[in-house]
Amino acid sequence: MVRGPIILASLIAVATALSLPLNAGIQARAASLSRAIRTASIPTLNNQEADPQLYSQYIGKAIQNHWSEVVVFPRPDTSNVANENNAQVNCPHLNVNLKQWESASTWPNNTVPPADGQSITIPANTSVLISSASLNQANTYGTITINAGSSLVFDDANVTMHTNGILINGGSLWLGSETCNLKGYITIVLHGAKPADVSLTNVPAVAVKGIAAVNGGTLDIHGVTYAPTWTRLAATALKGEKQILIQDIVNWEVGQTILITTTATKDSRDFNQNDVAVIASIGLASGIGPSVSLITLAAPLSFNHYGGPEYQAEVGLLSRRIVVKGDDQNSNLTTTPAVCVGDAQSQVSTWPCGAPQGYGGHIIAIGSAIGRASGLELFQMGQTNVMGRYPYHIHQAGQNGINSYLKSSSIHQSFFRCMSVHGSHNVTISNNVAYDITANCFYIEDGIEEDNTFSYNLAAHIHFLGAPTKPTNFWTQGLDTVLQDPINLIVPTDVSAACFYITNPKNSFIGNAASGGWAGFSFPSMPAPIGLAASITGITPSARPLKQFEGNSAHSTGFWWGNAAGVYIGGLLKTEANGTTSYNPGRVVTALAQTCLTPLATGTSCSVQNYSWMRFNNTKVFLGNKGLMHWGVRVEVVKYEGHDLGTSASVFGQVWIDKMLAICRTNNTLMPYISGCPTATTGWSKCAARDTSYWTNFLGFSWYDVGQNHIISNTTFRSCTDKWKSALYTTNMAVFQFLTHSDQYVPGIMQTTRNIVYQNCNPDKLFKFSMIQRSTVSGRLQSWLDYDGSASLSSGRTLMGSAWANEWWNVYGSPACRLSTNNQSLWLCTNDQIYEASITLNADPTQSALIGTSLCSNGDLTIACPTIGYAAHLGGKNITNGLAITVNTRITGPVVADGAGWFVQYNQGAPVILQKNYITLVLPYPVGTTFNVTARAATWCYTSKWTPNVCVQPYKQAANLTAFQTIQATGSGDTYYFDNAAGLLYVNIMQLLDSQLGTNNVFNRTQVNPQQFTRAGLTINYQTYNSSLVINAKCTPVNGVFCSLGNSTSPFTPSKLTV
Repeated sequence: MVRGPIILASLIAVATALSLPLNAGIQARAASLSRAIRTASIPTLNNQEADPQLYSQYIGKAIQNHWSEVVVFPRPDTSNVANENNAQVNCPHLNVNLKQWESASTWPNNTVPPADGQSITIPANTSVLISSASLNQANTYGTITINAGSSLVFDDANVTMHTNGILINGGSLWLGSETCNLKGYITIVLHGAKPADVSLTNVPAVAVKGIAAVNGGTLDIHGVTYAPTWTRLAATALKGEKQILIQDIVNWEVGQTILITTTATKDSRDFNQNDVAVIASIGLASGIGPSVSLITLAAPLSFNHYGGPEYQAEVGLLSRRIVVKGDDQNSNLTTTPAVCVGDAQSQVSTWPCGAPQGYGGHIIAIGSAIGRASGLELFQMGQTNVMGRYPYHIHQAGQNGINSYLKSSSIHQSFFRCMSVHGSHNVTISNNVAYDITANCFYIEDGIEEDNTFSYNLAAHIHFLGAPTKPTNFWTQGLDTVLQDPINLIVPTDVSAACFYITNPKNSFIGNAASGGWAGFSFPSMPAPIGLAASITGITPSARPLKQFEGNSAHSTGFWWGNAAGVYIGGLLKTEANGTTSYNPGRVVTALAQTCLTPLATGTSCSVQNYSWMRFNNTKVFLGNKGLMHWGVRVEVVKYEGHDLGTSASVFGQVWIDKMLAICRTNNTLMPYISGCPTATTGWSKCAARDTSYWTNFLGFSWYDVGQNHIISNTTFRSCTDKWKSALYTTNMAVFQFLTHSDQYVPGIMQTTRNIVYQNCNPDKLFKFSMIQRSTVSGRLQSWLDYDGSASLSSGRTLMGSAWANEWWNVYGSPACRLSTNNQSLWLCTNDQIYEASITLNADPTQSALIGTSLCSNGDLTIACPTIGYAAHLGGKNITNGLAITVNTRITGPVVADGAGWFVQYNQGAPVILQKNYITLVLPYPVGTTFNVTARAATWCYTSKWTPNVCVQPYKQAANLTAFQTIQATGSGDTYYFDNAAGLLYVNIMQLLDSQLGTNNVFNRTQVNPQQFTRAGLTINYQTYNSSLVINAKCTPVNGVFCSLGNSTSPFTPSKLTV
């Protein structure tokens, strides 16, 4: 293993945990040092020119300054790195009062401790220096304890220590300081074999094979800073080449080890296309640009790595000069092979037989202790399924977390995580590189941790524990619940290990990159804290507002499940009644993410005035099944790029997507065919769906089918074409998809767009229905308000509606309405005054109760959903040319400014009781019928002298149709009129609030305004679920449900209203 440099360290005054002042006698000791000054030099920027012939082909083509077309990636400030490395102010190792480890007079009984495995305690009130000649570097010391008042200090020299552990029990361990980066090469090797009885409830003491700071102890490790710690390719690097171009000038050194991340869709043990290489030389490629460097490698690349204009592989530095590592004899316990082949569903697909397992070293700072590390390399660290034993762990520090950090460091070949923030706040995790990690990498543990900052970190090649998602579940929304296992799976979320695992959104994520993992960034839904915080009831973790998500990227992730994503908000993590933790990584309908501005006690809900939207700014995702998957309620995605994905984004609830660039298929044709499934000899049909998905399916965006408010603005779709030359066969693709499989879950008013641009997209594949085997309720109600006509390629405001609903959406006729020329499933009606409305009618509650079981199912085509009537527009054609309605009587349709109204007729007659949620609804009833019409708010509506809400409001009957229309026009909503001669009931329909109908006994349109979702000048009303309008009809009923209309049920529709 090649060792190398470090990264940024803040210039804060060094803590005074040393028993003697750092300033005292530093110059005197420096002058009197008898041993030679170390030969390690300070790393400098590699600004010598490289041979232009090595990069001339990329001049004018290479990527510079981390450019993206839409997204802006923030980059760390490295301007002071040289000063930090040169400063060496207040260096602990230069204190004149230090005593030498190798001096007998330092120790009780004048005996230098032997390296024989026996425990060692630093003498009381003593600061001991370890230099290059101090230690037996061949044998292992026992556990070293540093009590309060004592310190152990490493010289700035080349030192190797072998030990069973270090316990900083109120004292201090110093390898440099915040103002003194060490230049020497120092290695601490942590020794120990895994005990046979380790389990969730039987964890070894904190200092066993670890460095543990407790009881106010201080850990400081500061090596030289290498900056930036990671960058991106400036041009594509091909297999067999020895030169790579990167987008930054770096102070990396010859002989150091670097990582070039994969740019394949799959990243796992059985398909690892990351390259780990050694630097042979570095030079400046100024012919390309002032910040581009050329690195020559010691050996050729083993894989292709894409670096085109759409996205580029990351290049990270793994080496540092200070190394803490697990011993080579007992750390790596992996016994399973990397590659398993085939299962019952996919005969030749490969998958990882299991994650790497091990019992490496660990570092932990507990409670009032402080852990500060920069320029540190952590290798063979972490202990698989041993609670709390991670490479770096800030544990239960509370607000003291502000004093701890991990910066400019590397973690690789870790057997359990990268680092954990546990019960701690305000911790900084910045500029780190993590590679080849088992289980969730950057990890927020119990759900109460807030205001921590994760910035400019790179995580790559993350291994989940357990078997991958079953191939038969690839396209499902729900997955199996996983329970905690005290030995083999102590944290069940590790079955879907992510690069960044975020149990509480109220933290900051800035400029990070995620490569690989089950997901890149994972936000599980947590109804309550878990673990040590399980008793805390004043917070709902997943309801906390997302503090900052800015400039992050993810790729080569979300491979194992069709709904996994680069940024994944979903799954349910909770504590069961018996205290066991459980996790379901799939969609759990009762556990949607609902962020709130104020803390929510466990089990409570967020009030409207405290709604918070999860906001994702400047996000790029590429090479995955989905870019962003949000099983939630409120989200904003601003400046987003999604490239080479199955779907750019799937989002739930009130959603705004602005300035999105989705390139369905880029110029990256270097990916291995169908993820390595050996098709040459067996044929692709024997591969799992996960292997072929990228090559057969892609969508620009998919609308959902129920309960959504989606606004998309200023968005470009590019290269969405089935002419993509690498397609496996006729590709299942479109720019926009409507979900049309369900008779149970059906759309209301859900989506609107403006300023949509298509570039190199199939004109006949702009819109697609997901299921076309039969006409479904969801298929008939699909619609979309194209505010400016850009999405439908129309001249102005256009309502797009399903042609499966006969003439229902063809409200104007030709030429204002026309069938889409690129998909015959849509009517396009262009008019500046067209709107939408949606109501739900419930005429027969007994039949409605069967929806989803024996009637009108969610995608089961064997279950019938028969037509029971029709809806048409006033003044329209024969009603049977209108919308066929079923027991699931949601009616969504167009509303025009002149004569707005809908006529509804049931085949069995007129409903005796009708419930429904400003249009006019017209229904036929027998002559002589009388009515009681009442608006009702939700059952939780209440009224008092302090809150004079109206919870129930009777409708008044108008004297005639003219009076009804006059009242309607002046703003009153609580009126109806029954034309006894014609047998027609006219009712005003208004959007009602759930909480109340109005205040001070007023019920009109000017006061009862619906709650609205507005972004980019576009507005969608929230759908209400608990308010209703109840029409009780007194007539001669049929079977107690419908009024008999006799022979008056022949198809017709009344005229338009005149006012």
